[in-house]
This record gives sequence, structure tokens and C-alpha cells, in this order.
Amino acid sequence: MRLGCRNIVLILLLALAALLLPSLSMPLQAQQSQIDIKRNQIKELEQEIALINSQIASSTRQRKNTLNTLALIRKKVAARKRLISRLDSDLANQRRELQSHQESLARLERTLDTLKANYKHLILTAYKNRDTRKWFLYLFASESIEQGYRRWVYLKEYCNSINAQGEKILQLQQETQIARKRTQLLLSATQEKQRAYTKELTQYQKDEKESAALDAKLAKEQKRLKADLAKKRREASNLNKEVERMLAALIKQSNSANNKNTALKEQEIKLSNEFGANRGKLPWPLDRYVVVEEFGQHPHPVLKNVKLPFNNGINLSAANRSPVKAVFNGTVKQIIIIPGYSHCVLVQHGTYFTFYCKLGRVSVKVGEKISTGAVIGTLEEEILHFELWQGTTKQNPRNWLR
Repeated sequence: MRLGCRNIVLILLLALAALLLPSLSMPLQAQQSQIDIKRNQIKELEQEIALINSQIASSTRQRKNTLNTLALIRKKVAARKRLISRLDSDLANQRRELQSHQESLARLERTLDTLKANYKHLILTAYKNRDTRKWFLYLFASESIEQGYRRWVYLKEYCNSINAQGEKILQLQQETQIARKRTQLLLSATQEKQRAYTKELTQYQKDEKESAALDAKLAKEQKRLKADLAKKRREASNLNKEVERMLAALIKQSNSANNKNTALKEQEIKLSNEFGANRGKLPWPLDRYVVVEEFGQHPHPVLKNVKLPFNNGINLSAANRSPVKAVFNGTVKQIIIIPGYSHCVLVQHGTYFTFYCKLGRVSVKVGEKISTGAVIGTLEEEILHFELWQGTTKQNPRNWLR
């Protein structure tokens, strides 16, 4: 009887340990780290959508470039789609975790019921034999001292087993209560995530309809769009020619100065190396922005089989009068006004150049040395055109900005 009771308890304890091991297989710190990463990703997407919404509202109020509004709406749809994907994945993980907790709780409750039944059996047995005279007779009926000692040890262990099992039941009851609370909290969190997912999915469907409606509206304005495109091509061509002319002149001027001044040449080499070493680490020229046109050539957002002019840089949408900042230490070399691009500022960083266009107000002067993050000017029409050159070779800013 003694061996049977001990084996049952041992088996139950081993089962309980096996039950708890899976939940402890991943360190709590690692679990929390993964949760924080997911939360940050969702938060960043929500902030991006909020920024795009503010940009769309501003564009609508001022009735600016409708193509820009369409680009923003499409950006929002894409961001909302990524957010839904994140929420869907998060919700699926939450459901799996909830199911695992519910199954663990059910196993805990079954284990507790088994322990209680076993404990009840022990108590009933002890109750039936509660007359102490029986225990003394059991001891004194021993045929030898050795047998008597063994019987005494058995009775002692029997009593200890009852006490230990009672303590184990109390402990397991506490663990079960904690597990119930955790499961309930997890259930509430899962329901909240489900509501958030449903809300975003509904909004995503509305955004898609808004995008389709504006697309259809603009498709009816073929004549105006073609005229705007022809104008944009002329402006882009003039800008590219002017940039190439300025860069060629500045490089020639720098080479001439460096040939006469070794110290100046060493400074330029040092600055160039520092700039090159920061590839992929440069700060963006705006604090809050939405990329509305990438580097390179892209199809027209509305006109079929028509391409936009090749973009030598990147276009960022931001609030009107947002401060535009230098992405690295350098010297202001040119400040010019180009039709369609308003005020433009060219900054030299050794053999590298950055170009900031569509500024309404300029805060620097030609020849001024500026540091990373220095305000160059402010936006005039909610769009910043930014270019980055290595000598006379245009670069994709995406590869340089962090």
C-alpha cells in the first residue's frame, strides 16, 4: 500500500513537471523581447497611417496635386495591409497561446482532482483506523524488533505522506487559481486583438474604395494629366541639366583648389571617407515624412503605358513649412531657384553632394559650413525633392539613409 501511494504521487508530480516544462522552454526575457518587437512594429505602422492621413487631409484642404493625394492614399492602403497582416499574425499567435493555456489549465485541474481523490482515500483509511490501540497492537504484534521498527517507519511515512500530499494540494490549488486568472486575462487580450483586427480590416476596405474612386476620377482627366506630365518632364529636364552643370563646375573647382593646397585636399578626402562610411546610416532630411516617389523611373499612377520622368532622387511628403535638415556635415555651395522646384540648396561633403529642392524659405548661405541636422530651410508645397550624388554619379538615397 505504501509503495502504491508513493508511486501515484511521484507519477502525478512528474506529469505536472512535464506539463510546465513547455511553457518554460523559452526564457521569459526572450518572450518579452519578441512581444516588444511586434508591438513596436504595429505601433510604427499605426503612426505611419496617422501621418499619411494628416498629409491627405492637408492636400485635400489646399487642393494641391491630386496625383500626390492618390500616391498618399495608395501608401496608406499598403501600410494598412501590412498592419492587418501583423495583427492577423499576432492574433493567430494569441489564439494559440490561449489554447495552450486553456489546455494546461484543464490538465492542472485534472491533476488536482486526482490528488484530491488520492488524498481522500488516505484520509478515509486513516479515519477507519483512527483507534490508536490498533496501531499499538500492530506494532506490538511484531515478531521481532526489526519487524517492529519497519512497521513504525511505515506508520511514520504514512502520516508524512498524508501531510505532504495535503500541502501539495494546497500548492496546486494556488497554481490553478493563478492559471485561471492568466487564462482569463489572455482571453480578454485575445478578444481585444480580435476587435482591433476587425476594425482595421473594415478601414482597409474603405481605403481601397477611396483609392479606386480617386483613380477613376483622375482617369477621366486624361487631357489635364498629360499636360501636367509634359510640364513635369520639362521641369525635370531643366533640373537635371542644372544639377549636372553645377556638379561639373564644382568638381573642376575643387580639383583645381586641391592641386594647389595639400591640406585642403586631405580635408576633402577625410570628409569623403566619413560620408562614405555612413552609407545606410544617414538621417532622413525630414523628421516626419511619407515617401511618395522612389528613385528611378516608374509608371504613371493613372495613365496607361506611360512613364514618369526618371527621378534622380526621392520625393518625400510632409507637412507644409516642415524643417528640412542636412544629412551630414558639409558646405553650402549653391542656392538657386528652378521652375517647378522652387528654392534648391546644394551641399558638398567632400566628393559627395546632397541636393534639397522645393524649399519655401532657405536658412543657410552660400559658403556656410553646416553640421548634420542643421536646418537648411522649410518646405513650401509639402513635397521635398532630395538627391544624393557621388561626384557626377547619382545615387539612390534609399541606400544611404537609415
